[in-house]
Amino acid sequence: MDQPAQTIQAPPVRVPQFPRSVVVVGVAIVALVAVAVVVAVARPSRSIEYPSGSPEAAFQAFYTAWQDDDLETAYGYFSPSVKAEMTLAEYEQADSNQSWTREQGRRVVLLGAEIDRDRATVQLRVDEFYEEGMGERFTSTYVVLLVRDGAAWLVDEPLLGIDPIWLS
Repeated sequence: MDQPAQTIQAPPVRVPQFPRSVVVVGVAIVALVAVAVVVAVARPSRSIEYPSGSPEAAFQAFYTAWQDDDLETAYGYFSPSVKAEMTLAEYEQADSNQSWTREQGRRVVLLGAEIDRDRATVQLRVDEFYEEGMGERFTSTYVVLLVRDGAAWLVDEPLLGIDPIWLS
């Protein structure tokens, strides 16, 4: 005796439904992460090149030499009046006392320069980053004085990077 086959129906499968607000928040988070990735990748990985012979190029060369711990080259970008106040050995000593400033989380951005005959000022924005909590940024502005010596622009104040050296 063959019995007719019985069809067994499985209960309907319920697909969980997320509230619309959860979906919107999720999409917003994904979008923010995508924007952050694009900004991080699009940010230039190297510094801007300034025209040769410009005050910006002179400061950039000075600052790069100092960052690279090439103090002799950095010292070479000082004006004769700064060199008259401070020898290379004194500059190296000042740097060894404050070398920790080189390791600070800083970004130096050249905003522009103003030239008045043989004098120039280079405006800088300095972003300092701190890792406490969510991480904070402190922004300040600096002005660096330069003087033209022949065809070259030279830094006309004693600096370790962007920080003044107080000479006695």
